[in-house]
Amino acid sequence: MHLIGSVDREPAGCLRLRFFADFAKLERLAVRHEFRGTSLALDMCRAAKELSRLKGYTRIYGHVQPRLIPFWKRLGARPMEARRPLVFSDYAYTEMVVETEPHPQALSVASDAYVLIRPEGAWDRPGPLELSAGRPVTSPGRDTRDTQEAPNRQAA
Repeated sequence: MHLIGSVDREPAGCLRLRFFADFAKLERLAVRHEFRGTSLALDMCRAAKELSRLKGYTRIYGHVQPRLIPFWKRLGARPMEARRPLVFSDYAYTEMVVETEPHPQALSVASDAYVLIRPEGAWDRPGPLELSAGRPVTSPGRDTRDTQEAPNRQAA
């Protein structure tokens, strides 16, 4: 997943966020030169952290150039014990991890089915599939006797 940060509706930064079995991984944070020194990078990382929490993750992992460790500590990250030197693309990196509290409304298999079919990241507002739920089932060639009438849902 990529998050795009904007300033005055103009793309100004991006970062990649990947999800693994029990952790999320922040990657490739980039901010345009003219927007460095603003809060954009930190705002984007905080948004990625919150998105990860909403998806049920409580650990966020990343590779950080040593000069950027103080920035990542502002997110609550701590350096991990070195397993071996991590060097690629002509830079040395430190493995970092952020441990977070579970989000009180984290998505899970127990979440409302209509919430789980909403577009990625827009779980707080009804999506197009949910909005169509109020219509009767009309699929041609389908036996509608086995289907329940769609309940009238409200946004969560």
